[in-house]
Amino acid sequence: MKQSFLEFVTGGSWSGNLLMLVLFALSIVAVYIFAERIIILQKTKKEIQSFVKNMHGLISNNKLNESMDLVQNHDSIAAIVLRKSLQTIGKRDIGINEANLVIDTIGNNEITQLEKGFSMLASIAGGAPMIGFLGTVIGMVQAFYEMSAQEGGSFEVAALSQGIYTAMFTTVGGLAVGIIAYFAYNYLISRLKRITIALEAVKIDYIELRNHQ
Repeated sequence: MKQSFLEFVTGGSWSGNLLMLVLFALSIVAVYIFAERIIILQKTKKEIQSFVKNMHGLISNNKLNESMDLVQNHDSIAAIVLRKSLQTIGKRDIGINEANLVIDTIGNNEITQLEKGFSMLASIAGGAPMIGFLGTVIGMVQAFYEMSAQEGGSFEVAALSQGIYTAMFTTVGGLAVGIIAYFAYNYLISRLKRITIALEAVKIDYIELRNHQ
């Protein structure tokens, strides 16, 4: 007799179904974090590209006053890093290496704001398979308990199969959620690295604007 997908999913024990609900909830959280961060990171990258392009155009045309205005009024992370760097260093006579260190520190602080939800996604990637494995252990314990509880040393195949079913299905569910979260996390990390690289252009702009302060 064929089962529907819903019957197949809910056909295990109550403990297996509970763990599957937990895994389903974690999958929803993972998808939400991934979608929300992708939108934010894409928006941030476009803002940086727009700011850097405008800055380079103004600086190459020696429009330094307009460049300073752009730094003060633009909302991109690149403008924020440049603005805070100029404010922090001010007119102090420090070398390029020290200035770059200040810019990197401020940039890392701003990048951290973009990592919201990353730790949760990483936890889901590592935790979901463990939850699935917990279902495996519970299912096998249940199966052997049912076997030992049978009188006369006999056991019902249905009891054993239900325990094994719970064990296998929660493992599959945990691995599926964990693998998806793992690849989602690494993809977000790669997008974040691109933004970090794009921020390197701020160091070039800083040299020009510092001389204009």
